[in-house]
Amino acid sequence: MKLRLTDRFGERCITVEDGHRLYAALHASFKGGEEVVIDLTGVRTLFSQFLNNSIGLLFRDFKPEAVGRLLRLENATHAQQETIERVMINAKAHYHEPLRRKIADDALAKIVEEMD
Repeated sequence: MKLRLTDRFGERCITVEDGHRLYAALHASFKGGEEVVIDLTGVRTLFSQFLNNSIGLLFRDFKPEAVGRLLRLENATHAQQETIERVMINAKAHYHEPLRRKIADDALAKIVEEMD
């Protein structure tokens, strides 16, 4: 399946809600073992919150190897590619590296505690 982001979300891929909509489409295809090509042609703004709630969530439900095998990107700018790679690295660590997740959770808890 090929998904052109501008057809679904316009030039600005920025919201959590739109990320969830993309995630739903990706998840359904991945569950069936179908490769998905995301075409970023015309995307002018791509926020990590959109990516965390779409591509990032795939790592919660699928092994990193499956994500790597079933997801392809086309026409991403250098900056977009870097952002997507960072989201994928962080999601993989969060969902598949328990020690790293514990360290991050502990650090966040300490910050919240200090704010009170």
